Amino acid sequence: MIRRSIAFNTLVSSGARVVGSALAFISFAFIARALGKGGFGEYSIAMAFGYTASALADLGLYAVLIREISKTGVDEKRITSHIFFLRVLILVTVSLFTFVVAWFLPNYSQMVKLAIGLGIIAFSFSSLSQLLIAIFQKYFSLEKVAIAEVVGRSAQLLFVYIAFVSGLGLYYFLGAAIVGAFFIFFVEYVFSRKLIPFGLEFDTRYTKELFITAFPIGVALVFTLIYFRVDTILLSLMKPAEAVGVYNVAYKVLEFAIFFPAVFAGIVMPLLSKYAVSQKEKFKDTFQKAFDVIVIFATPILFGGFILAPHIVRLAGGEEFSASAVPLRWLLFAVWFIFLGNLLGRAIIALDEQKKAAWIYFGGMIFNIIANLIVIPRYSYNGAAATTVFTELVITGLLFFLIVRKTSYFPRVGILFKSFILSSFMAVFVYLFRSQPILFILPSAILLYLGSIYIFNIIDKENLKFLFRGQGD
Repeated sequence: MIRRSIAFNTLVSSGARVVGSALAFISFAFIARALGKGGFGEYSIAMAFGYTASALADLGLYAVLIREISKTGVDEKRITSHIFFLRVLILVTVSLFTFVVAWFLPNYSQMVKLAIGLGIIAFSFSSLSQLLIAIFQKYFSLEKVAIAEVVGRSAQLLFVYIAFVSGLGLYYFLGAAIVGAFFIFFVEYVFSRKLIPFGLEFDTRYTKELFITAFPIGVALVFTLIYFRVDTILLSLMKPAEAVGVYNVAYKVLEFAIFFPAVFAGIVMPLLSKYAVSQKEKFKDTFQKAFDVIVIFATPILFGGFILAPHIVRLAGGEEFSASAVPLRWLLFAVWFIFLGNLLGRAIIALDEQKKAAWIYFGGMIFNIIANLIVIPRYSYNGAAATTVFTELVITGLLFFLIVRKTSYFPRVGILFKSFILSSFMAVFVYLFRSQPILFILPSAILLYLGSIYIFNIIDKENLKFLFRGQGD
């Protein structure tokens, strides 16, 4: 089978994400302005619990699905049907458990508790959608995901706008999130069944085997996503909803930024899985090229975003959320580490080292919770943001060490210095023109950076082949 190029899928996914993110950003801006700091804080609490339930329900099934159906000669329909059934079963169980726990927390009003239920419903559809992406990644058909993303985000924006102009409240905006998530799932479901006509299947022995395989990955993922969202939950338990709102405007920017590395790493993973067992040199070569691409894209986001943080938060939430600029600057450092961590995490799964990685994620989760309990009472959302940065630093460093020890290969890091130098020049440009409208600065800075990459030949010819021709059978 001739596989589509990694470049095509990455560019299509990224392009759709640009459109989808633009639509989501507009929705987000309407919601923040309509609800204000306190109301947006309550909205963020509901979505944090929904995200947590969705993360717990993954249990490593997405990673196992993409790894298993990428193997040669397997029964894709049987694998997908069993894993999809497991996802539905676990999702229902975990969602009910999460809602019950939230309902008995004394810190939240009944209105917030009901909002949490709506947030869980929205993320339940997102959880099912996320699993199906594995099928499109396997077949390099991410344009289908792009269509689903745009359809869903458009539907959500329509309902958000209606709620905004009608002066409606929290529940209606959460309802819009449910509508958007449902449309994304529905479109992906229709397309995915044309590639693999899966259903719902349950076989006790085979399901047990899948569960045992997924569990170490799932444990690591649970640890990762607990510390990824626990800051919002802890902040809501120790500070008023207004502080949660300020923090989550900054955190939303982080979420928009980190989609690209997740998509790119997911596309590269089938190649890493293919080469990890018997073609070590190809594995190292693929990992190195992916490492270079990740660094090239992550670094300018940190440099440029740091300077433009006040502009970004004003564009996102309005003047009321100007305090979000400081936590955003902290979180941009976390974005850099998350970019690299996505690739490292996929490589570790391909190398079947997820059990060791689980301990790293567990340590990161414990560190994050303890640090947040110490700093949030004193430093509020700024402390939560700083904790996120140091957690990502520790975890990324340990994952990197694990891969180096397993493969006896230390990636060439010359690209780091090159990207830092070019990003510094770009940052000077951004600083000099910082008083100009952000819609002028951003495109100009991007063109300057990409032009510099081309002029100075930062990505060599082999990397260009990797991006624009891809690899495959």
